[in-house]
Amino acid sequence: REKGMVPFLTEFGTRQNWTRSVVRSHMDWQFEAVEQTLINATYWNVNLYNTLDRNDGFMREDFSLIGTIPEPPGTGEKALRNLDAAVRPYVMAASAEPVHQYFNLRSKAFDLILKGIPVDAPTVIYVPAAHRHPWQPVQYEDGFDVFYNGNVFKEWTMDGNQLSFYLDPTQDQHSINIRPRGTMK
Repeated sequence: REKGMVPFLTEFGTRQNWTRSVVRSHMDWQFEAVEQTLINATYWNVNLYNTLDRNDGFMREDFSLIGTIPEPPGTGEKALRNLDAAVRPYVMAASAEPVHQYFNLRSKAFDLILKGIPVDAPTVIYVPAAHRHPWQPVQYEDGFDVFYNGNVFKEWTMDGNQLSFYLDPTQDQHSINIRPRGTMK
């Protein structure tokens, strides 16, 4: 960052053949680390060719978020595996400097803190609230509320799953909170 470069974690992942609760916790911890360090990353992996006998093929890894259903045997039918843990809100474009972002997978609470006087451009957050693909999980089935510096915020727009809004240019600290509808007063 000091050299003006964008940090990028090449890939990370979790075996999908562990106990479901262990897999979900491990995935969540990995994503929390990426969120807290504000780096870009690629999740490993989605493999359409995952099978029960060969897993992902390469070294028999079984990381794919799309797997093969074991019953009935031989059908090869595909199923999502913990994809909802990977589909989470994140800042796509910030009009002030991001200093913190966090998503709680259990409560669906998302927090973003930005600092500095904003530039004259919208802040854009990916908010998985609408099915854009048959396999895409959403985190906010019943809608969501947006709070800005502690107050209900209604001056935003949605385009697909992209939430856009302008920050107050008179402020140099910006706290954005997204919650499932009706859960934060």
